[in-house]
Amino acid sequence: MKLRFLQFFFAALIASGQSSILTPTPASLSFTWITGGALPAAQTIAIKAGSSKAAYTTAIAPLGTQWITITPATGTLPAALSVLVNPSGLAVG
Repeated sequence: MKLRFLQFFFAALIASGQSSILTPTPASLSFTWITGGALPAAQTIAIKAGSSKAAYTTAIAPLGTQWITITPATGTLPAALSVLVNPSGLAVG
């Protein structure tokens, strides 16, 4: 199973107090997992918002989604976020 974690996901980061363009580096993350194998290692993505510091909160949809974890969940941009996936409970396909 190959999961692609694309840039559009980061629209879920909410920059407070301003309308900022969020810039993720790298622009996408890709996780590969073989059913029954070890979980993919966490990956880091750097996020910045324009030229100023902005507070952020992560949001994962749909609510209650447990196969992906982003830490830290709140903070100030720019930030380095750790993205961890656990696809073991997802349906194949």
